[in-house]
Amino acid sequence: MKHYILTRFNVWNTDEQWLEHRMELYNKFLKPSIENQTEKNFAFVGLFDSRTPPKYLERFWYDYILIEKEQNTRDVVREKIPADGRLLTTRVDNDDCLNMYYVEAMQTVAQVMIWKDQKECLLIPSKGIDLHLKNSVCVGVDRPFVSEWVAYANPFISFLEYGTNKTVYEKKHWDMAQYPYKFVDNRHFRLRVMHDNNILNDSLLGLETTLLENHQGFSFLPSTHELMNWYNNRTKKG
Repeated sequence: MKHYILTRFNVWNTDEQWLEHRMELYNKFLKPSIENQTEKNFAFVGLFDSRTPPKYLERFWYDYILIEKEQNTRDVVREKIPADGRLLTTRVDNDDCLNMYYVEAMQTVAQVMIWKDQKECLLIPSKGIDLHLKNSVCVGVDRPFVSEWVAYANPFISFLEYGTNKTVYEKKHWDMAQYPYKFVDNRHFRLRVMHDNNILNDSLLGLETTLLENHQGFSFLPSTHELMNWYNNRTKKG
């Protein structure tokens, strides 16, 4: 079984101010989560707009695929990712973070599905946490915190298939649940970073708050307060 983790970094967006901000978040959260996976048998690939300035491609550190403005991300990924045998593809946003046990857990469940002769299966890490770095006034809390959340249509899914090469980008992540699916929920496998520039993510109010260091699998990150100080300092400089 081949496993690819894909992040759609900046397709159709070449604004350098946006790129600089996302590259900082990527280096702080997603990159170390990739580096610290307990299972190393996977490939990490970035999907970049073909007009991306070379300096950002160099800072990505991993393999990448360039996508032309007129191309469809799904079609390009299908062309570049080998279709022979069992294929597991994972999607994750460039400003988010994976639990260090994510790959190990998804591959373990995928092997069970293969043993059961499941041709296609969506693996859903339903439990996650939000790290709130954005202006805390908007969520009514005057300190950095982490909130827990459960979502079945989330952008951290993995897709197992055999020979079809659809990949996890076959449909929008909220539409992928049309395939047979399996919840992987024995821990919080995903961390969504709430910052000032991810306006599509709304905070979930009324949830019990805690600290990042209270959750297993994210020990490679600084503490919640250290991350808040880092973000506030970089925001002031910006």
